[in-house]
Amino acid sequence: MLDNKLCPYCAKSINFEKIENDPFGKSVEHLIPNAVTTRKRKNDEGDFNAHRSCNMKKGSLDELIGKFSRLQSSTPNISLGALRKELESKKNTRFYRALNDDRVRGGENGVNIPNPVSGEEIIDFLTYIAKGLYFKQFAFPLNIKKFEIIPGFIPSQKIKHLESEYEQTNGTNPFRDLEKNNIAKTVDSEYTVLVSENGMKYLIFLHDYTVFNVDVIRKGCTSKGKAIKARRELINLFGGSKKCT
Repeated sequence: MLDNKLCPYCAKSINFEKIENDPFGKSVEHLIPNAVTTRKRKNDEGDFNAHRSCNMKKGSLDELIGKFSRLQSSTPNISLGALRKELESKKNTRFYRALNDDRVRGGENGVNIPNPVSGEEIIDFLTYIAKGLYFKQFAFPLNIKKFEIIPGFIPSQKIKHLESEYEQTNGTNPFRDLEKNNIAKTVDSEYTVLVSENGMKYLIFLHDYTVFNVDVIRKGCTSKGKAIKARRELINLFGGSKKCT
């Protein structure tokens, strides 16, 4: 874990004095959140320090992405457990409403439900992820005045198709093979992160079938257009902002 004094998310100094409810106080951050994993990691398994306020803002997104990825897990016990938990909670959450929507239908790729997470929320989550991974690579915050973040998502149907092709060709599972790669960071087969050699391209697998790609590129003539296009594609795919929990 990095013992950093600047918050990777806002690039401001962290207050290490123990002051109750200090928004600029230190909190231990798990970049890929505990909301994703079934085993809750302890503080000594954290990635870096962050402001308590920044950590809390990311925390609401963490919960959404955690539920979203567990529901799509390649491990039936995890996906069915997440499904059962949402249906049995009987709380009027967006996930409960999505699962009970009239548009829920089965198909050859599993059960399709309306997206319970918005494009803006995916963009915000991936912005945190890009800043955190950049910080882990270079040990200083990403300068958003000099760099653009290009967020992306690979639909699970495409991932499953590639998985099937790989298994037919190689006779093994691509995700389990990926875990053996020295450049991959994997935790309990529940998430894997790949980082390019230049430290500025990231591929994130959550429970195998929820896959995000994020690029950090230097600002220039075409960078803004690329960022706008990528964000527009996510909003078109997932829909607009969700105003209810």
